[in-house]
Amino acid sequence: MHRSLLIALAVVVGVALVVVAWWFFTRPSLLSPEELAEIALNDESPQERERAAAQLLRHGDESLDELREVFAKTDTPEVRAICVQALAALRDYDSMEEMLEAMEDPAAVVRSRAGRAVMQLLGAKYEFDAEAEPEIRQETIDYFRGMWEKYKGSEGFREYVERMQRRGDRSEAP
Repeated sequence: MHRSLLIALAVVVGVALVVVAWWFFTRPSLLSPEELAEIALNDESPQERERAAAQLLRHGDESLDELREVFAKTDTPEVRAICVQALAALRDYDSMEEMLEAMEDPAAVVRSRAGRAVMQLLGAKYEFDAEAEPEIRQETIDYFRGMWEKYKGSEGFREYVERMQRRGDRSEAP
């Protein structure tokens, strides 16, 4: 009987820990996008800067200005990589030029995430090797720039943007 009681207590404690961990890790950020951007740009800890940049995405479209600002101003490659990934997740076509430029970033992690972001937004099934020689990377970047130039000027893209603005939704590709 004593052993059964200990097992039941262990199960209850285990379930309680799982519930607390779930609540802790899934709760919405208590900080505003402005506060998170400040942390992402200025905190002494690289991990805190990265965490703040990642939490900006939880604010959705409300955080676009802050994500763009952090992406443009930070000198931390991991933070830039997180921002470019978040901008793509929010389907921020207004930042496409910056994403294309980020494919030439000195840091491979930024180039890699920018390449995936551009491919996601353009719906491209094309490989981008962030570790390839600069000349080879440049061929791919030029290809994506050409796709973007055609895409952004198309009637279908303008209709898609208008439809998404009316719906307030950025979740589906054109």
